[in-house]
Amino acid sequence: MKVLICPVSPEKTDGNVARVTGFFMASMVGGYLATNNILFIALIAVDFLIRSIPGAKFSPFSWIACLVTRLFNLKYKQINKGQKIFAARIGLVFSLTSIILFLFNPIASVTVAATLMFFALLGSLFNLCAGCILYSYLIYPFFEKRRYN
Repeated sequence: MKVLICPVSPEKTDGNVARVTGFFMASMVGGYLATNNILFIALIAVDFLIRSIPGAKFSPFSWIACLVTRLFNLKYKQINKGQKIFAARIGLVFSLTSIILFLFNPIASVTVAATLMFFALLGSLFNLCAGCILYSYLIYPFFEKRRYN
């Protein structure tokens, strides 16, 4: 597959706010990795849960990111919200997995959290959506097959 296929939605959002929010997510995971305090992951899990709901306007971290983009006078960059909703759902799975693993295997919890941090930094710093890659190769082919059957 030469082209990435991202999930689409009729909703739009600001790409700069999404990137700043991703940086906040990575920072919160960094807080967990530095302190071993699972509260950092619990907070981002709640934020991911809110953002994974279609139609939700603002999660706490995206609201703060919106304020930051205004403070730095970053221009509105319209993007499709579907890919961000999908990424939030993946982030929710990663954060909940990290919380559960924290109870049974803290090293595995740190590994999952560090992976989440890596993906958040890819999106935030390089505008590379790992969710679109995952969707293109693992999700979309199954829906495409069903569409023609």
